[in-house]
Amino acid sequence: MAKSSRDTLLAALALCCASGVFSSALARSASPPPYRDRPIVEVLRELEDPGLRFIYSSGLVPDSLRVTREPRARGGRLGFAREVLEPHGLTIRAVLPDLYAIVRSDSPARSAALFGQVIDAESGDALTGVRIELLPLGAVRWSDRKGQFRFAGVPIGSYQVRAVATDRAPLEMRNVNVEALPARGLEVRLAAAASDIEEVVVVASRYALGRESALSPYLLSGATLAQQPSVGDDALRGLSRLPGFANGGVSARSSIRGGEVGEVLVLLDGFPLRQPFHHVSYQSPFSVIDEHLLREVGVYTGGFPVRYGNRMAGVIDLNSVAAHDEPQHALGLSFFNASGLFSGSLNEGREDWLLSARVGTLKPLLRNVAPDEGRPRNSDFFGRVTVNVSPALNVSAQALLADDTLELGRVTDDEHVQVDGHTASAWMQAFYQPQPSWSARFWLGQTAVRTGRAGAIDKPGLLRGGVDDQRRSRFTDWRGIISWNATPRQWFEFGFERARERTEYSYHSNLVLAPAIAAAFARPASNSRGAEFDSARDRTALFASHRWRLAEAWTTELGLRAQHVSVRQHGGSWSLDPRINLRRALGPNTNLKLHFGRFHQADESNELRPEDGLLDFPEVQRSDQLILGLEHRFTSGAALRVEAYRKLQADPRARVENLLNSLAFLPELAPDRIVVAPDSSQIRGVEASLSWGNEPWKSSASLAVSEAFDESGGVRTPRSWDQRYALSLGTQWVRGPWRFGAAIAARDGWPTTTVTQNAARVIDVGPRNAVRLPMFFTLDLRGAYRRPVRRGSLEIALEITNATRRRNTCCTDVDGELDANGELALLIEPKHSLPLIPSLSLRWEY
Repeated sequence: MAKSSRDTLLAALALCCASGVFSSALARSASPPPYRDRPIVEVLRELEDPGLRFIYSSGLVPDSLRVTREPRARGGRLGFAREVLEPHGLTIRAVLPDLYAIVRSDSPARSAALFGQVIDAESGDALTGVRIELLPLGAVRWSDRKGQFRFAGVPIGSYQVRAVATDRAPLEMRNVNVEALPARGLEVRLAAAASDIEEVVVVASRYALGRESALSPYLLSGATLAQQPSVGDDALRGLSRLPGFANGGVSARSSIRGGEVGEVLVLLDGFPLRQPFHHVSYQSPFSVIDEHLLREVGVYTGGFPVRYGNRMAGVIDLNSVAAHDEPQHALGLSFFNASGLFSGSLNEGREDWLLSARVGTLKPLLRNVAPDEGRPRNSDFFGRVTVNVSPALNVSAQALLADDTLELGRVTDDEHVQVDGHTASAWMQAFYQPQPSWSARFWLGQTAVRTGRAGAIDKPGLLRGGVDDQRRSRFTDWRGIISWNATPRQWFEFGFERARERTEYSYHSNLVLAPAIAAAFARPASNSRGAEFDSARDRTALFASHRWRLAEAWTTELGLRAQHVSVRQHGGSWSLDPRINLRRALGPNTNLKLHFGRFHQADESNELRPEDGLLDFPEVQRSDQLILGLEHRFTSGAALRVEAYRKLQADPRARVENLLNSLAFLPELAPDRIVVAPDSSQIRGVEASLSWGNEPWKSSASLAVSEAFDESGGVRTPRSWDQRYALSLGTQWVRGPWRFGAAIAARDGWPTTTVTQNAARVIDVGPRNAVRLPMFFTLDLRGAYRRPVRRGSLEIALEITNATRRRNTCCTDVDGELDANGELALLIEPKHSLPLIPSLSLRWEY
């Protein structure tokens, strides 16, 4: 490493450490508010946030119980709580990672069963199939044929019980004490009323010290994604409606805030997914994750913390459901796939397991996009086993497998291709929390990816050629994160990443273009490529961040990420990513946020492009981002989020794309294939999102105004996925067993290039991306009916994509034929995105 880089690294690390020492000193010198003689219940409420909750009995912690001595505030917020409880013979025991029960110090951890019966409020008859939720544990049960339900092993304390049923008014019972239940249990009386089933909606934003960055992610529950209209019940397609996402409709991959689709990091339970899509060799139309497998999804569209690295545009952090979440079993069938999800526990809950599997097809999607599509198949499998070794340690083993095959243009087309893909990821994860104030999480895993393509094209008078492309990749990842809540106002995080990558390439192609086409697109009339080689790369990263609540209104976060990337036997280089977040509370419901950060991205071993002659790793890419955000929650419950951003990229890497047709089967053989190598790139915009409503209606809207352009030789050219404005509207309506949803997406057309041919058969290709396609608009609908059955519940749903049948132009196809004089006559036709696609699904949960 060069001396200047080494000095910069040491200086930055020293600055990060100095900021922690300085802020700790200031925190110790600040005069905390007096706590002595204050009610303990009041102090506990102040300590709580989304990452720390307490449960207790009002008999054990009455309102009259007060703090007897001033605490010293050691050991973070949990240590603080222990200090105020200790003089009264009370202590804290963990129930869940973010939930703690207050118990007597001299008593062993106790639990009991919370049970009861659901009956009709008027007739007294037992009600079956009622959903009973126990909060804040989040456990769910369904009443049986006698109306009975039971939660076993509930820690002693007070809870909230919520009951929801079709055609019944939802009921919430607060301060239900497990120790004070009647002998026959809890009686839940539901009245018949025109009311709504509870629905989980998108959380606009949240901030919690020690859990989320000052620049909050968008948080969606798995239930929310499952209820949104989306093609093929896909987990990632629904995210394209978030502000900042750009998606053409056919692919499940999205650009985030003007970045390339390859600039998005996707994680599943903290482990990186190298190929999270089916059919990556043709449009990546679906993800490999079943939407019903997800408990929560966090999405960063920029300004993400230093624990996320080697991607510049955004992060999609997927978290799978817990084995004890209800429903524990489900079977589904739709036009696109058949699926199953099963979970359970062993040894009194000390071990649990989860299995999810799908088998599907692309036929309903490709029937109009790519006629004569053959027999496309795809399947995926996810499995997880978790062992609770001790109260402080749990270890899990997880595996994700995906497989797909596809044949296009097999009979009638003059273009034919066969593609297949196979992915296998397996990893171990350990979570260790010996003390409430600090925890550690570690991952170790491997990923193997294999893709293959073979195809040929023969368009007389225009071009002919063939491709044989085989690739095998292997990745080994080590990761670790240590979190420490030093004081109630300070939080530290340290971590590392280590990745070893290797890919074997075997690529061969040949292409012959008509002279007129070759001249028009500035390509050689004939070209053959052959490459047999291995690429290997190692990457190591260290990161640290410090979050400090200076006062009730101010919070700061300083982070530094150092990353070393090396090509084996050729040395390597360091890159530094400093990131700064500031949060200012303007009021109880309003936050102002500012972020400045640097982000580096190094191509991985499988991201070389031998099909375009790009056989060497490019320089590590760099993006500097500035973001200003405002969040406000109205007294009505509506939530508003506004962000303005600017991203600068100096000397971006060269990329390849097709000027006209992004849906080509063999894109490198298309005449419009080009290499784009800009001097710099700039992306800027403003986004606003609003969510509002109560049952029966809940709605959301977002508007993004932006521009993403490359600059070469002083000329600005919009990127091919640049969208100057994008509008998204969504609404859901629930009435008894019925549920309806609608989503509208509208944006201006993406840039494209004009191609014309005059009477003299001279072909003229205009400036790149100088014109735009027509506006994109789609209306997607979903209607569902759910009702309890003898065991569990059954849902039947109908989804309609592009309900207005709008022909959204996605690109332009250039074909040709020889006229009577033997001269080439171009045929220029628009191609369209998804047509109207209906899908009927049936799902049994029990």
